Amino acid sequence: MSQHDAEAPTPTPVSLSPSDLTDASREVLVHGATDIVNAARASPDHEALAKLDALRQILLMRNERAALAMTLKAQGELARDLNQPTTAARAFDTEWGVRELLKQPFRAHRARLDHAEALFFAGMPDEAEGILRKAQQPARDLALGGKVQEASVQLADTLARLAGLLQARAQHEEAALWLEGAVDIAPDADTKAMVRATPDRFIQSRPRTRSL
Repeated sequence: MSQHDAEAPTPTPVSLSPSDLTDASREVLVHGATDIVNAARASPDHEALAKLDALRQILLMRNERAALAMTLKAQGELARDLNQPTTAARAFDTEWGVRELLKQPFRAHRARLDHAEALFFAGMPDEAEGILRKAQQPARDLALGGKVQEASVQLADTLARLAGLLQARAQHEEAALWLEGAVDIAPDADTKAMVRATPDRFIQSRPRTRSL
């Protein structure tokens, strides 16, 4: 290797924009979507959130469901972290439907719970509570596929989020019962720790007024 080659600077990667993928081949589209999602997670700001929204629209038009679900999950998580619960709720709601179309029941259920929690912080606690109460049976049904431990984690998460919501609404007695049930169902120490920590998310951060 020459001295010139050794001292050559490393090229700076070009930042990919969703518009670059509008007419891209399927392979380029999927790889590009992954790159944009990873970049958004590495630099989680409002510009990244706008890019994810533009990417979501392109993937929706191209009917790339797997990449769309990945993008919606990232969009919902980033919007949640940026205190935009309305945007998060919409992203998780759409992800929930896409995951069901993809026949990914565990990921669909997680999106359902994330949707409910986002609704709570968007000022819609009644709607959030209704979703979490109805989510109990689907969570139990997940065990029918044979993945009992994974289903137990999902059910424990469902009950813990319901407990957190009820506790935030000063329904302490019922909340304590659901939380106790969540801890009992949790299949391992890590899940029990997660369950016990969940209500704090609802209690420490009160929902804003209705915005969805």
